[in-house]
Amino acid sequence: MSVGRGPRYRQIADDLEARITSGEFPPGTHLPAEPDLAHHYDVGMNTIRRAIQTLREDGLVVTRHGDRSRVADFAEKTEIVVPAGSKIEARPARTADRVKLEPEWGELPPHWPILQVTYPDGSGDIFPAHRVTISLAE
Repeated sequence: MSVGRGPRYRQIADDLEARITSGEFPPGTHLPAEPDLAHHYDVGMNTIRRAIQTLREDGLVVTRHGDRSRVADFAEKTEIVVPAGSKIEARPARTADRVKLEPEWGELPPHWPILQVTYPDGSGDIFPAHRVTISLAE
């Protein structure tokens, strides 16, 4: 790993992110165990946990209690078509948004951006920003 700037946990998180985006760790696969990562990067467990927490907050990995962290599945995207005149706004997810979205879309990292769509008739929907592409109806 090349030496970067910033705290060591951030350097490790950046390196793991590069390994994820390069395909070394494809979506759905587990990251190496924390002790193995600590050995690889020659740091303590707390540094590794902080790096993984950073990746989790960035939406790159998902961690379940008692299991290793795995790479988030970015392949599952949904396309929505919105009519002309709709308002589309990106904002951080609030607790109520997370409660509404997680049964259908899965775990969302804290403050993950969502897209709020308000249709011309005043109704609306919310979608996790990383899982949706939007097209305008003609």
